[in-house]
Amino acid sequence: MSATDKAKNKIENLGGKAKEAVGNATGDAR
Repeated sequence: MSATDKAKNKIENLGGKAKEAVGNATGDAR
């Protein structure tokens, strides 16, 4: 695995967690 692949995976993981957090926040607000 190259350093670029690792960086891409980290960014994707962080993006997924951010989306989950936003989804939970909007879901709780309703």
